[in-house]
Amino acid sequence: MALTATDLENLADHLLQSDMKQNKRNKSRTEEFSILSPSQNKRRSLTEIPYSNLTEKQKMECRAKNLDYAKDREGD
Repeated sequence: MALTATDLENLADHLLQSDMKQNKRNKSRTEEFSILSPSQNKRRSLTEIPYSNLTEKQKMECRAKNLDYAKDREGD
């Protein structure tokens, strides 16, 4: 049975909402969505860069993007 566009949208909303509610710092390392295949999960973990490896400029850019995202979400 194929999922409709509405079903996929609802699934994505549910996954994002459940992820945003969790406050664990290492949640991406301990819990992954079951929709990722083992090869996708491996590829994702191989391309991740630890925050501690970023330059100060990159860290500031990440913080700014997160603040911009939080401001955008206030209107929801």
